[in-house]
Amino acid sequence: METSNKELNLKNIKKKLVEKKVDGYILSTSDEYLNEYPPLQNLRLKWLTGFSGSNGIVLILKNMNIFFTDGRYTLQAKNELPQSFQIFESKKETIFTWIKKNLRKKKIIIDNKIHSISIIRKFQEVFKESNNEIVFYKKIFIDELWKNRPKECVKNAFTLSKKFSGITEDTKLKKVKESIKKFDLFLVTSPESIAWLLNLRGADLKYTPLVFSRLLIQKDSKHKLFINKEKISQKLHDRLSKFGIRVFSEEKIEEEIKKIKKTKKICLDINSPYFFYEILKKINGNVYLL
Repeated sequence: METSNKELNLKNIKKKLVEKKVDGYILSTSDEYLNEYPPLQNLRLKWLTGFSGSNGIVLILKNMNIFFTDGRYTLQAKNELPQSFQIFESKKETIFTWIKKNLRKKKIIIDNKIHSISIIRKFQEVFKESNNEIVFYKKIFIDELWKNRPKECVKNAFTLSKKFSGITEDTKLKKVKESIKKFDLFLVTSPESIAWLLNLRGADLKYTPLVFSRLLIQKDSKHKLFINKEKISQKLHDRLSKFGIRVFSEEKIEEEIKKIKKTKKICLDINSPYFFYEILKKINGNVYLL
């Protein structure tokens, strides 16, 4: 039954590719927060293929399925993936080298919300060399097909006191603003970075005390934290407000980003999801990668 489910998922993906008039789809084990070990609701590659390892990337084409992983997982991949897959150890053959050698004039969907700027740029370089085309879909492509997706586990976030953090949020924010003083804004997309900066902790990952969030640091106005507001108690809201931080629903981030004036200089980590870079470049040419 498990194998038939995998094959059905693959069949449905291929049907969707035909509907969208594209030739293929690239999906990795990463998620919107670029986690190595995503929570259950973000295990898209596992749902599609059955692969449960932490490092894998798949290229689904109309007539073949190609899978790449490192040496830790090649045997596991052979045991978990449907037999229709060709499996490559990434040390010997990467998805980039395979595309260069085997694909020409194809349109391939890559989710820009779950791949970093640096990775997408590498794909862009390889696709240009091999005369292929990247297609960015507005939503994460596979999510339209994953009907019984697990719900997010929502638990309250909290902050550490100075006794445990050593430095208060206010002091850290001032240090960050000083280090990027030539910019007007800094978009922080990494929950790990936000956890350190705001002394913020949560239960969004099973073994790591993170809370999924994004933060827009602004030189001349209050900062904006984008997060599931159900995780913010009144006590935490008041504490964040004390340090000049306004709380927004995470869904509001695109809307708020689009309000940034064209004259503002914005910095962004090159390991942020490409989605944010794409939006910022469209509304504002002054985007600088760190």
